[in-house]
Amino acid sequence: MKRLAVILAAAALILAAGAVAWAGPLNLNLLVDDTAAKAGTYGAGSMRPIVLSNDGTKLYAGYLWWGYDDANPDTMGVYEYDAGSGVRTRQNTDRYYDHQFANKGLAIDSAGNIYSNDPDRDRIIVIKPDLTTSVPIDLDVVIDGDPGNDGAKEYDPEGLVVHGNRLFFSTDAANLGRVYALGISQFTGGFDTTDTMTLDTTWGGGDGYAQMETKNNYGKMAIDSSGNIYVPNEDNQVWKIDSAGNDVGLPLVSAPGCDGLSPVDVAFFDGSIYVAYNADDGSVPDGSGIGVYEAATGNFIDYLTDPKLNAAEGVAVSSDGLLYVSQGYFGQQGYTDVVFKSSALVPEPETAIPEPAAAVVWLLGAGVVLCCAAMRGRRRKL
Repeated sequence: MKRLAVILAAAALILAAGAVAWAGPLNLNLLVDDTAAKAGTYGAGSMRPIVLSNDGTKLYAGYLWWGYDDANPDTMGVYEYDAGSGVRTRQNTDRYYDHQFANKGLAIDSAGNIYSNDPDRDRIIVIKPDLTTSVPIDLDVVIDGDPGNDGAKEYDPEGLVVHGNRLFFSTDAANLGRVYALGISQFTGGFDTTDTMTLDTTWGGGDGYAQMETKNNYGKMAIDSSGNIYVPNEDNQVWKIDSAGNDVGLPLVSAPGCDGLSPVDVAFFDGSIYVAYNADDGSVPDGSGIGVYEAATGNFIDYLTDPKLNAAEGVAVSSDGLLYVSQGYFGQQGYTDVVFKSSALVPEPETAIPEPAAAVVWLLGAGVVLCCAAMRGRRRKL
């Protein structure tokens, strides 16, 4: 009995020792700083979304430039970097992008094709893996069968994510709060400039889209291995759409649980979602950081911050658990137009015990130890 009590006490203390809450501060290292290289021909720039290649060796970043005058209109591009060293290797800056509010979404398919958004013209740009060739896909044609009016912004694609042979995009403008599914098998089967997409009406109850609350969607979406989609919006919420594309009535995360404002991007890793918050106006202390939530329940886990991080724009997590965060250019101070990389793996919440449970375990352990001591004292008196 005595030995069992001692073993239980030791086990309880060991469990409690491992049941610490996540350490909120991040230790971010500067990986990419390409400001000088891109702030030239087209004017000022801003780094937006980031996405990792399928093998994790490359990092792709979407940029937006503001032109100085009509001769140099606003444009955007996608740059490729070595995910380990941060060295820029290739870029794609086709001039037909020209618009201002672009590149909020970036995705990659199984063949390595890259998908970027062109919201002002209701288009999605598909870029060949070597970044040499791009194909603009008109969503008015794909969904409605009619080129429509480029200035109408009927779909205004924002976030993008790929799962299998489907590309999902979240909408702004006329179709607020929707996520559409497009078939991209022509591109995953081998890139060709004549390839196109089709509205996938087998998803979303037969209409090819899932409906959330009618709010503006922000940034890049995330998807898990089961096909569930996570979408941030302007009400500081994150919505979850199941793999069948059923309409959703309530958000997964309705209150941030942290100081962060404006969820602009989200990544999925190991049962959790990592939400990049941007409060670059300085109105909230630690307003820019990474909120971590349970993907199944939306329960808040932790808020990860770093003094260098003041205007998060994009977030990605590698398959081995390294965190990448991009930071844009919107009047903030300090680091601008850069990508940070965490120096250590992100914590694994499923191996940790929540703080209340940890306290219970500590109390149980302490109680067992005290009982053992009392029993020994009584035996000595007898």
